[in-house]
Amino acid sequence: MKSNPPQARKAVQLLANHSLWIIVLMLSGITMLHYLTPQIRVLSPQVETFLSRHAVERIIFILPIAGATLAFGQAGGLVTLTLTVLIMLPRVLFLSPYPLDALIETAATAIVGYLVVWMIEIQENEKRLRQKAVEKLAAVNAIALTIGQSLDLDEILSKALDGILNDMEVCGPNPGGAIFLLNWEDQSLSLRIQQLSPEWAQDAENIVRTHLADLLAHPGQVIVGDRNNLAHSPECPPPPGKERNGKKTYGKSGLWAGEPRVPDDQSFRSRVPADWEEWAPYVVVPLVARDRLLGAMLLGLQPIFEPQDSQLLASIGSQVGVAVENARLYENLRFYVREITRAQENERQRIAQELHDETIQTLVAISRRLEALTTGEDQIPAPVIGALERLQNLTSSAVAGIRRFVQDLRPSVLDHLGLTAALGSLVDDLVEKEGIDARLVLRGETKRLQPEEELALFRIVQEALNNVRRHSGASQATVELDFRSDSAIHIAIRDNGRGFPIPERINDLMARGRLGLVGMRERARNLGGTLSVQSGIGQGTTVLVDLPLQR
Repeated sequence: MKSNPPQARKAVQLLANHSLWIIVLMLSGITMLHYLTPQIRVLSPQVETFLSRHAVERIIFILPIAGATLAFGQAGGLVTLTLTVLIMLPRVLFLSPYPLDALIETAATAIVGYLVVWMIEIQENEKRLRQKAVEKLAAVNAIALTIGQSLDLDEILSKALDGILNDMEVCGPNPGGAIFLLNWEDQSLSLRIQQLSPEWAQDAENIVRTHLADLLAHPGQVIVGDRNNLAHSPECPPPPGKERNGKKTYGKSGLWAGEPRVPDDQSFRSRVPADWEEWAPYVVVPLVARDRLLGAMLLGLQPIFEPQDSQLLASIGSQVGVAVENARLYENLRFYVREITRAQENERQRIAQELHDETIQTLVAISRRLEALTTGEDQIPAPVIGALERLQNLTSSAVAGIRRFVQDLRPSVLDHLGLTAALGSLVDDLVEKEGIDARLVLRGETKRLQPEEELALFRIVQEALNNVRRHSGASQATVELDFRSDSAIHIAIRDNGRGFPIPERINDLMARGRLGLVGMRERARNLGGTLSVQSGIGQGTTVLVDLPLQR
């Protein structure tokens, strides 16, 4: 009969263990000492009587028992204890001149050996529990640290679910998970993240909705159930017919705990009962912030689920809930920023239009009237003509100034000719007015973008070139516009100015009064893009913008 490959591997590993051979040598040496030494030894009468009964050898047998327990656990200690008793029995029954005393000493050695095994096992269990608690705490800290590094809601939920499924080793017949968020207005659930098999994905929302009333009534309570029996309570009874060797194998939570937890799915399936697939356990973890339910996380269950696991998942749910609330507050803030920016641009456009249609036209009419007066046939004294000419010059200067102001408020070239032409005008102004060697570099196929995208990119480049003009002391500047594809655009604004130290977080620039860079970043983020700044003392400054384009 062929041996089972896993059992053969275990046997090979056991034979390769140095601790096994050390214990075998200890047992062999003590056995030889126990049987080959003479009954009477030439020692002092007090010691000789004690040693002649071989009590010392029997006591020494406790050493390999303790060593086997430390090396192989309780099972190894009990096996070694049984061997020791069997080794001592022949002397008790056939060789010892004091059979009753030898039997009592052997029994005492067995009792003491068992106590040693029991105490070592308790100590090792406590050590394992402490180690397990430390590992779980480390997993919780890792998840908290991961979700705390972002304010993007989908990224937070994805990292939280990945952390629980990986770090917490959630496994079972259908391992996986999903996260639902709750809409308080209509009590609806929306699926945001999922890693579930197709059959579970169909029932996921129904499972969470079944327990929604309990979650709302008790926001911090973790619910355990069975997909085939959604009426289970948190202390659910075992499903019918699940017995092993005539004994129930369920703990207080009603979860099967007859086999050790095996993260590897294939190995796990090979060790569970054949009818395991008929039972589909799950855990519903509430996502809570300030005693308010924000959503729920559905997890496929691990085969050993203890009360402290429930508390741990509840703690993780609270952390995820707080992160969700912070992300929503941040999303609301960004929404208000977008609305304020849109209102600001609309107001700029209205003011620019009114200045162009009314103020400039009025001033132009006045200028032409003054010109007509100074060049007409009417006899006007020379001093008056001089005053009128000066007034006409002031009017023309005012018109030019207002036109520049209108151009800054809302450049008409952006609306009529597009982003490329508008950026070209910015670069030309930098050359003409500041004497900076600036140029625009185009790459890719030039095309028009959505109005909102063109306006945001124009404002970013405009603010970057204003910084070049006001703060950098640069003699050269380059604006690179790269149409990389139909779905993305890249802009780089470089100068050879004095530069500045970049803080670890770009938001720290607010404390230094550099609100322009923060505003540029928010404009990019409002459209789903990114903005980064590279600079250093004496190294110039580079502003990089990457923006995904709308179809």
